[in-house]
Amino acid sequence: MNEQVKSFLGSDKKNNAGQSMQQVVSNQVQQAVAGYTAEVDSSIVGIADDGPHYFLNREYESIGNVIYNQNGYLVLSMYSYAYTGGAHGNYGTSMYCFDATSQKQLSLQDLLSIDSTTMQQLLEQNYRKQYAVPAPTPLNTRLFVKRLEPNDNFYFSPKGLGFSYSPYEIASYADGEIKVWIPFTELKPYLNTGFAKRMNL
Repeated sequence: MNEQVKSFLGSDKKNNAGQSMQQVVSNQVQQAVAGYTAEVDSSIVGIADDGPHYFLNREYESIGNVIYNQNGYLVLSMYSYAYTGGAHGNYGTSMYCFDATSQKQLSLQDLLSIDSTTMQQLLEQNYRKQYAVPAPTPLNTRLFVKRLEPNDNFYFSPKGLGFSYSPYEIASYADGEIKVWIPFTELKPYLNTGFAKRMNL
């Protein structure tokens, strides 16, 4: 599991083999500082060095959380933010679902046996409910897309299944992260037997 988390942080398996999590994080910080220093050196060539050079402001943030850790399943979230210039920074939350028993990362097919049309309908119905978008209103009046498709950025708890969409993925930056939650009560006919049993659904 530690190796998986290191890879989420952008760790190079060859260079960071055998290192602790703290060492990997320290290496990432050192690389970011070195990259920033090199960028500053190249960006101020020919510019009076009486600063401050506000166009060189940078900000990076990463926060990891355990969302769920029961029944042999582990769900992690990794929030990342970066400001590298321009009007605003960019951010998003990546979700990672694991089966600790089989030691593998889960795909949506490990949880559900459902066709894409039904999944899309459930997503759209719950999006409309959660974001107060009436049924007759076309989705692309609020989103960049005409149809809301599932992505690989999903997570779950004992109550249901969620999908997280980063800014600009399906909507404007002003809309922020869009999270669509589908209760397991609506997904019960499609739950894989093994998953349903372990989750006591």
